[in-house]
Amino acid sequence: MIHFDKVVPTTVPTAVALGCFDGVHLAHRKVIDGVLSCRDEGLTPAMFTFADYANKGVLKRIYTQEEKLHELENLGIELVYCVPFPEVCLMSASVFVTDVLKANMNAKKVFCGFNYKFGRGGNSDVAVLKYLCEKEGIEVVVVDEIALDGITVSSTEIRRLLDEGDVKTAAKMLTKPFALFGEVVHGNALGRKMGIPTINVGTDATKLLPKYGVYAANVYINESTTPLKAALNIGMKPTVGTDEPTVEAFIIDEAGDFYGKQVKVELVDYIREEKKFATLQDLQYAIESDIEKIRSI
Repeated sequence: MIHFDKVVPTTVPTAVALGCFDGVHLAHRKVIDGVLSCRDEGLTPAMFTFADYANKGVLKRIYTQEEKLHELENLGIELVYCVPFPEVCLMSASVFVTDVLKANMNAKKVFCGFNYKFGRGGNSDVAVLKYLCEKEGIEVVVVDEIALDGITVSSTEIRRLLDEGDVKTAAKMLTKPFALFGEVVHGNALGRKMGIPTINVGTDATKLLPKYGVYAANVYINESTTPLKAALNIGMKPTVGTDEPTVEAFIIDEAGDFYGKQVKVELVDYIREEKKFATLQDLQYAIESDIEKIRSI
């Protein structure tokens, strides 16, 4: 996959997916599937998206930039224009179509969701896109709303689900478990002192953290595809206190020195909220109870 961080010309004819694609969820995949199907017409699967979503009020992301690009490459997108929002935010809708889609991306077809907005101020919709593209000989395909159990699939809805700790429904919309990635870093070793040694995962600052609490999780060490069952705590550790939220996992039935290793932590189920315990012994009892519950999941 070729990744551009600014608008540059390509000579190959393309089919272009339009949108933010945070999470690359079920609805996004319908748009991407449409683009991929255009290979049969001699069109290169491409995407125009953004490197940041601050314009949408989104400071924390379901997928980091690296995660999103990795997922798009796995799906088969060959050209990705992932540009900073300020580079195009002042463009009118007509200039975006003529200068970006037509002149630079050599688009023959574009695909987007039913609620796609673009142009200066985000004031233009799919009807405007169809009108402007028709004048340039570009076909527009609009993907209808995708619903799961009567709820529209969207990045906004997935963020709400994660904020409530509903990682099971979020996983259905994402087509895979929500995951956190990072390097194992040193913590305060409190878990080790209690006989419950944990790994602390240093996550990307742009990554969304779900509702604070304890989760059943699967941990993957480095490139391993073997899941290790774990009890995961996300939050402020109110019994002992911390200045910043932490991601801390006790890997069940697996010991070792994991410092410096890269891990993926998949969230399987929400167990309970964070709680401040009167003593460290009470905290230890609670963690041991959490572990027994997670063993059976």
